[in-house]
Amino acid sequence: MKRGEVYWADLSGYEGHEQGKKRPVLIIQNDIGNKNSCMTIIAPITTQSRDFVTHVYCRKQSLDYRSQVLLEQIRAIDKRRIESYVCTLNPDVMAEVDEKIKISLALNKEERVAGMTGLVKIGRKTISAKEYKGKRIVTFKDIDAVHERPDGTARKRFSYNKDHFIEGVDFFKITPSEFRTVIGDMDLRQQNDVTLVTESGYLMLVKSFTDDLAWMVQRQLVDSYFRANRRMTPEEMMRVQLGMIDCHEERISKLENTMNIDYGQQRVLEKEVAAVVIESLGGKESNAYHEIAKKVFSECNRDVKDYFHVNSRNNIPRLRFDDAVDYIRNWIPCSNTRMRIKECNAQMSIS
Repeated sequence: MKRGEVYWADLSGYEGHEQGKKRPVLIIQNDIGNKNSCMTIIAPITTQSRDFVTHVYCRKQSLDYRSQVLLEQIRAIDKRRIESYVCTLNPDVMAEVDEKIKISLALNKEERVAGMTGLVKIGRKTISAKEYKGKRIVTFKDIDAVHERPDGTARKRFSYNKDHFIEGVDFFKITPSEFRTVIGDMDLRQQNDVTLVTESGYLMLVKSFTDDLAWMVQRQLVDSYFRANRRMTPEEMMRVQLGMIDCHEERISKLENTMNIDYGQQRVLEKEVAAVVIESLGGKESNAYHEIAKKVFSECNRDVKDYFHVNSRNNIPRLRFDDAVDYIRNWIPCSNTRMRIKECNAQMSIS
């Protein structure tokens, strides 16, 4: 069952002007939802309706010439109501269907995201969403595409630094056959194992990418791709797929209360720690910086983790981000460390 296909369906149990009984229906749910959900989203088709702004004629299809899709009557139904296949509407008709859906649901173009078809826009490129063993992953080809690097760049960097990557944590190796079964289509000529890169592997791989595009792409991939794979209920899936906006303030509030800081906030805290530690050492040119910088950085990060009761600075709750910034800016080394800094810098002055 795919989006754009027409089936006979049993819509019994209708009220008033609702379209009911056995009739053709158009599948308008995206193909990811059709594959994974027990529900699908349809629009009924009738030959007994007047022209209306949210109706689309199914001309030149395997249907009665009077058939119209009623896009003001979009609904979710159990797949068990679906019966025999009728036809597939052509792209021109489906383009008109999309426009009528926007009118019916008061949507604008931005509210119908490409990601609902399994595609995610990162930077200036679009990649397909992929998961393996419950984790979002990317391929070397994806990395080269979104960072707009020559083909083979990511693979070469991975091969050069492979000893630092942990299989099962930073990457997975699977056969082409398993890739086609679990993830999606692949060139039949592909014979070698495929490397799937996780979030941690991706961040290690692109450490040396420091151009403006790289920073933007890293943030988008982390926030909008790697951490956007929470499973949705059929009802949530339906609402997101159609751009429907609902009152989820309470659910969103609960979610925000448990979320950690995002990649951009992690970078801010990293820079704040660097600034306060370097200042405490007397600057990058100081003797203390060259001798004990690593120790002081460790002390600062340890104090931050202890204060916020987390095992990593990156696990600070998002709601406490501002508190973390204030804490770091006001941080000072312990007495023993301050004395050691003073001694190191005094040696520099004497020499």
